[in-house]
Amino acid sequence: MCEILCGSRFTHRETHFPLITTVLSDDNMVMGHVFAALGWAAIWHLLYWLCRAIFTFIMPGFAEPSEKMVDEYTKKLQLRAAMPRQEKIRRVGVYFRNYWTTCVLSFAHSVAMVATVAPVLWTNPNAVWSSDTETTFEPLWLACHIFMGYMLNDLACVVKPVLQYRLADEILFIGHHGAILIVWASFCYDDWGHVFAIPILLTEVTGLPINLKELLDYLGLESTVLYMVNGAAIVFSWYYLRLWKYCVVLSVRLYQLRACFVGEHGVRNSLVLLVFLFGFGIQCWWGYVITRGAIGAITGDSDEGTPSKSKGGKGESDDNGVAVETAVKSPRRSPRQRRRPAPLE
Repeated sequence: MCEILCGSRFTHRETHFPLITTVLSDDNMVMGHVFAALGWAAIWHLLYWLCRAIFTFIMPGFAEPSEKMVDEYTKKLQLRAAMPRQEKIRRVGVYFRNYWTTCVLSFAHSVAMVATVAPVLWTNPNAVWSSDTETTFEPLWLACHIFMGYMLNDLACVVKPVLQYRLADEILFIGHHGAILIVWASFCYDDWGHVFAIPILLTEVTGLPINLKELLDYLGLESTVLYMVNGAAIVFSWYYLRLWKYCVVLSVRLYQLRACFVGEHGVRNSLVLLVFLFGFGIQCWWGYVITRGAIGAITGDSDEGTPSKSKGGKGESDDNGVAVETAVKSPRRSPRQRRRPAPLE
């Protein structure tokens, strides 16, 4: 089982799973990917509850929000003024607990991507340029499984609010995560696609400075040198990993491989290309938002926020770990977010 979670010797040609060899034969390797992804999803969910348990004892207001927090977050979450006080306290507590738990998980996920993707790029520095669509790197499967598990856990958190509130942002969030999981399932099933996977996994590294910013905001360190350095890291990492590596480098490489979008695997490759173009638009949009925020920070005339951890803007969950949409992720809301009606009313 450890070999499944760690992705060791994970190819379609030579595989050894001592605990479940009868299930995972060379002709049925897709089940190995399924078990690995589900295993990591369970690990992420356990980490979620572990963080909540720890924060209950070390984070002020985590178990029970103070009156000051309720007043602050009532405005932040755009709750109705006429809402009963107890209901406000409940919703603020729900939001606060889930928000900081998911921040920690997002940060941990970024660290995991650095730890698992960096060794692959260290041994294969030109992995994207030297790969075609059928190329795979055996050590990269571990990063793929961790990523899939994280996305599955994220996706499971928004099913209830979509059914309950019919929230447009969360429907887009489900579409985004669902498309990615379908693409990753295709990678696993046909043993291909790491030319796409490497740039996508690298984009997750930007969660390190983004989530650190949330902690610095919470601690009231907006005027410190560390805050400015971290802001520069957000801009640099987004431009380098998302706009350059994902949007530019991968686009050029796919143009060079344009012949693969016709022929035997043309339909499969073209569908994945559509998902890439969807992601391309997301990176450019948030790059624009970050650029405006950076310029505003320099000129002292900005209230722009940073990208949300989940691309659909997931914010709040109930005490069963189910996410409930909130209008904002950070106190600095974009004009579009400020105009949005409060979804929790």
